[in-house]
Amino acid sequence: MTEIVLIHGAWQGGWVWVDIVPQLTAAGHNCHAVDLPGSAPDLANRATVTFRDQIAFLEDLIAEINKPVVVVAHSGGGLAASQIAENLPDRIAGIVYVAGIMVPDGTRFADVVESCKAEEPSAVGIWPHLEHLEGVSAVPEAAAVEIFFHDGEPAAAARAAAMLTPQSNAARDGTPHITADRFGAVPRIYIEALKDRSVVPFVQRRMQQLVPGAVIRSIDTGHAPMVANAALLAKMLVEAVRDLEAA
Repeated sequence: MTEIVLIHGAWQGGWVWVDIVPQLTAAGHNCHAVDLPGSAPDLANRATVTFRDQIAFLEDLIAEINKPVVVVAHSGGGLAASQIAENLPDRIAGIVYVAGIMVPDGTRFADVVESCKAEEPSAVGIWPHLEHLEGVSAVPEAAAVEIFFHDGEPAAAARAAAMLTPQSNAARDGTPHITADRFGAVPRIYIEALKDRSVVPFVQRRMQQLVPGAVIRSIDTGHAPMVANAALLAKMLVEAVRDLEAA
């Protein structure tokens, strides 16, 4: 039985894995679909949550599990996955990025996007649609359906869009600090989403070039395959975990 830590992306929560966890459990794995600090819908002081707070939360969780884990990280959750692999390389059996943000040492995702915009204007993804408040950003429901969940069943897409919560800028703009000796020693699989309108394929492939070493696989969905095609994503994750265990 493999311990799997599932990290959600920005504005989401552990709820995004609701259709994935039963399938991973049926395959014999134990899942931890976390709610990162700052994701609670009724949190009054979410603007104070930092990237470091999220990392500390994950470090404590992995210490409690007390055995190596596979980390599955969607979208912005990839930032935390990379940092955890750097901090605890002996405790991370592998990372699976699902349309994940995988950036080089000391690089912001915004910097990668900026470097792509001239060649691929759609690289801006969700950014033009965000509502910016004091210390946080929020995604309007209509924009979430159009950019994140456009290929999901309409009712499921609407439910997911309604569950998004504001995100602390200090957490969302986290900058991993990684090294070849530590992060680079952790096996990685990158599942690229071919119809992604948020972390568009051009940007996903730029990150794959900037942070080489991951095994690349593809899923023919938008940004949230756990909403658009949970059965296929779960199958791919079971295969990825198997391959990481054999690495």
